[in-house]
Amino acid sequence: MKRITSILVTVSTLFVAACASPDEETPRNESTLPGIPGLPTTNGAPLTDPAAMPAGPCAFDTHAVVLEGSRVVHTVTAAGRHFAFESNGAAWSSNGMDLTEVPHFAAGPCAGQAKGACKLDTRAFLLVAGRRVESITAYGKLYHFEGTRPGETNGQDLSAVARFANGPCKDKAPGTCTLDTRVFVTVGNVIVESITAYGKMFAFDAAGKAAADNGLGLTSVARYAAGPCKDKAPGTCTFDTRAFTVEDGSVVEVVTAGGMVWRWQVAGPAAGSEVQPSGVPSSTVAPWKTAICP
Repeated sequence: MKRITSILVTVSTLFVAACASPDEETPRNESTLPGIPGLPTTNGAPLTDPAAMPAGPCAFDTHAVVLEGSRVVHTVTAAGRHFAFESNGAAWSSNGMDLTEVPHFAAGPCAGQAKGACKLDTRAFLLVAGRRVESITAYGKLYHFEGTRPGETNGQDLSAVARFANGPCKDKAPGTCTLDTRVFVTVGNVIVESITAYGKMFAFDAAGKAAADNGLGLTSVARYAAGPCKDKAPGTCTFDTRAFTVEDGSVVEVVTAGGMVWRWQVAGPAAGSEVQPSGVPSSTVAPWKTAICP
């Protein structure tokens, strides 16, 4: 498998996976899943309990980008709520829905959590045998859903997953491992699971094989060192979210940390260069500034 330093500049395609990693079950539901599974579409129910974000920097818990045909949907969780936007900035009518009101969240990672209190650490989407799977980490555990159908091993401790146990969760006691960001991308013909945790980067292929330089410090990546990790000591830089999107036919990496957002071109002659707006508060970027960070 390629080194992380190579993966960082060769991401080519998003959310295309042909098989599951060894610690992830093959989903049972054979149906085709339109849109984002388990959540209302743009014709969904109106807000059930709208509320503003807490005071202070507008920080997100998760940010994922879902490709659905020609659609590019940005889906965010923050302050115990879910928000989604089309690529043109149009907000879903269900925006602001509490995570505990989403049935598969309520029965999974948000079980036992009070309204407004559920926090997802990472949330990613991938295709397994042509079927879309939603993969979540929260409270030290791993969850998978195909639509609203839960995976057989839902609630598995992260430290019990072999690739995590030998990577970001190494030496972590059961229930204590936390992943900061997690995304699935295609590098050439290889599906890569890319993770940030504890100030480091980790990458695994679909067979669970680790990148040669797993554990690379975030501060040693030039664009991070000049952006979200600026003035951070090695091992102390953390991201809130990390996602890849497509803009004008190019892949763009989007990172949020501490209420700020950074964006970079991923490949080509301009790889590593900032894509504006970048290095600015999330609360100033449309459509977040009106729908999530008013």
